[in-house]
Amino acid sequence: MKKWLSIASAIASLALLGGCGNGDSSIPAVVPTVPPPQTSDSPQGTLSNIPIGTKSVRVTLRNSLTGSDVSSKLMTVTASSNGMIPTLSLSFPTLQVGTYQAIGVAYPDDAGTENPIAFGSISTQVALSQTVALNIPLALTLDKLAVAPGNVTLSPYSNQVKIATLTATLTDLQNRALKYPLIWFSSHTEIATVTVSGTTPATATITGISEGTTDVTVVEPNSGKSDTVKVTVRIGN
Repeated sequence: MKKWLSIASAIASLALLGGCGNGDSSIPAVVPTVPPPQTSDSPQGTLSNIPIGTKSVRVTLRNSLTGSDVSSKLMTVTASSNGMIPTLSLSFPTLQVGTYQAIGVAYPDDAGTENPIAFGSISTQVALSQTVALNIPLALTLDKLAVAPGNVTLSPYSNQVKIATLTATLTDLQNRALKYPLIWFSSHTEIATVTVSGTTPATATITGISEGTTDVTVVEPNSGKSDTVKVTVRIGN
């Protein structure tokens, strides 16, 4: 069941309800299946709930007639143990009758200063003594996910390279760097394993184990975007 970034406003209040129904935001060591990747025909980063990896959300109410912001508030998002994002509440006790644009922006940091990972807005008419319920459909700002190097050759039983480092780069349409949670896994862990630090999910260490080839894949779980590196392990020179 999808959960939306929701607004309940009256002259009075605004509430956000968020969360990803597929659970925990931690990064498992091995993932048996890959979410379906977006295609060239897919809507750009379409998402209707607060994405995994969100640390804060800024909500701004803007007067549509004057273009001025009535209020802008930043809320810290703390996921529960099962990965769900709790309901957050805001109050706007002095809202005047009129048309407003409600803008929601999701950030990967508590301070809301890093490049946003999702954005959405919706307009509403606020009448006297009336409560208006809104849903802000958020869209991911992610445009590209790429991993370098594209191919790796390891040789654990010689003086050659046994360990390699892969780095994932995520960018928006303006080519700005983004921070999302990432899932890394090897299709054949008996050939090469993947180690990822929880503090640097964009970097993975690949260790050769036995001769053969394996695909090391990185997945951004909100969009399903992925990239794969071919890893070859050779015994001897």
